[in-house]
Amino acid sequence: GTRVSVELCPGGSTKVVKEENKKEYVNMLAKYLMVDRINKQVQAFIEGVNTLVPAELLTLWDEGELELLLCGIRQYNLQLLKQHHQIIGVQTIRFSRVLMWFWEALSHFSTEDMARFVQFVTGSSLLPPGGWADLSPSLQISLGGDAGNLPTSHTCFNQIGRASCRERV
Repeated sequence: GTRVSVELCPGGSTKVVKEENKKEYVNMLAKYLMVDRINKQVQAFIEGVNTLVPAELLTLWDEGELELLLCGIRQYNLQLLKQHHQIIGVQTIRFSRVLMWFWEALSHFSTEDMARFVQFVTGSSLLPPGGWADLSPSLQISLGGDAGNLPTSHTCFNQIGRASCRERV
């Protein structure tokens, strides 16, 4: 409950934030909040992890692969996904055909492939304890965009679809 003033830079307590130095102030504040303030806790965590796995081995994986390694691979129920998803946009005969191919492709995914799919769509390879039924918002499938484009995802909305050339993903 005690307020403490922290200088983000030398002499920072005497500087006035103005339009021309606002970006510098925000960058220093973000660095303080996300790096400096929690540095002791992060170092203790890293020391604990390094007692189990040497640091040089951790560099072999990116954050997604490390999450899969640490959390394991879950079983994903495709039938539950078919029951608990939303279709975004107008359903056409062409869309129905693509959706049928989508379900067919997912049915052939290994558990690891499915974990990577879930991570692509949701940002995490893990589903809530109730699986697809508890995912909020539920998985959204969209056929927007131009033909021939690769699938894109919007992890904030748990959405998969195709981006048009005009969309920025």
